Amino acid sequence: YQRRVHGIEKNEMEAQAIKKLEGLLKKSSAEQQTGVKAVIGEAFSKKSLGSIEKIVQYVLSNQQLTGTHKVLIEEIAGKVKDLDNKEVTSLVPKLLELMASKTLANEQNEYQIRKELSKAYSDNEDYQLAARALADMHLDQMREKIGVENVVEAYVQITEYLLYGDNTADAYTYITKVAQYIDEIKNTKTILKYKYCYARVYDANLKFSQAASLYLELSQKAAFGVPEEELRAFLNSSVTCTILAPAGTQRSRLLTLLYKDERTRLLENFDLLEKMYLERFIKMSEVKKFEEGLHSHQKSVTAESYTVLQKAVLEHDVLALSKIYTNISFDQLTKLLEIPLEKAEILVASMISEGKIKAHLNQSDKYVYFESEKEMLQRFNELIANLTESVNSLIQETSQKYPNLANLKIQTNLNLSLIHIS
Repeated sequence: YQRRVHGIEKNEMEAQAIKKLEGLLKKSSAEQQTGVKAVIGEAFSKKSLGSIEKIVQYVLSNQQLTGTHKVLIEEIAGKVKDLDNKEVTSLVPKLLELMASKTLANEQNEYQIRKELSKAYSDNEDYQLAARALADMHLDQMREKIGVENVVEAYVQITEYLLYGDNTADAYTYITKVAQYIDEIKNTKTILKYKYCYARVYDANLKFSQAASLYLELSQKAAFGVPEEELRAFLNSSVTCTILAPAGTQRSRLLTLLYKDERTRLLENFDLLEKMYLERFIKMSEVKKFEEGLHSHQKSVTAESYTVLQKAVLEHDVLALSKIYTNISFDQLTKLLEIPLEKAEILVASMISEGKIKAHLNQSDKYVYFESEKEMLQRFNELIANLTESVNSLIQETSQKYPNLANLKIQTNLNLSLIHIS
């Protein structure tokens, strides 16, 4: 019975609203605008969603009310924030569809309406819909109308929602769009949020070196009013990502920066950080506690069937062994790394090809031969010596074959200094 009464009242309100709009058809433009504003305002005050939809549909489809379109959309943009989340998600998509059918290009109002819709979806934890509500705008084309700050804010917000929804690929696409605008942004909070989202995107996409660099930068922003606990969290994230990062120059640089940062000594994972910085051998059993604190994406399995952490520790251990041994047998290597022979060979070969270590595999005697810095310089010295000898031989052969060249009195001085290693 109550539902029936409510339905009757709803129909009556919608009918009254349309009747009032019909009474405006023969009025002046100014009277029409005032009238439409009053009708839509009353519908919002009564939270009559059906009436609001009917009013918008009627006004936009009636040629005699074309001059009221702007004031109608402005009223909607200003009033939609007074609705609750359920009302917003029920009504606004329909209104946006009606507005799109009429190509009402009022970017500022559309931005405000979509912002409220996105927030409502987010509050309901519908993160993909929250992202789409903002992404469906042509933000790059709206820059002049809504301002570069709002464009950047929207892209960063889209990225954040996509990350909440585990859509890391699209998150990367949207955060990279900000690069073209970020130099124009003066608001420190917007810049910090952008960098934090970028760090999270790198982290989620397993680009741990890049993520660690940004987290470390964020941890040093005390002067910008970032709370101490957040700075500590950023620093901890930087340490975690550095430990998970693949071996290489960038990781070594990060290990140095973090180890020399006095604040890291207070962190739970400092002992592991220290072992990595000092290039000490690490057993997988030593990183169990660290592994327990990782996020699900940080426990991803690589193409070689290792977890990200296993791969990082194995590469670190091979580097550590290269500082201790000049050569090591495959059998001994597999025992130390605690992995099968075939996997150990593939791991070392991959690190050699990627330039992470200087070494060579000898399949005949089943040994890995590591090259020290001194040996590399000696080899370079030998290459220079061979080059010098080849050039001198070429000059001699040329002089013997073409003796007339000597009459040209061209003097060639070839001074090649060899690198001598004591």
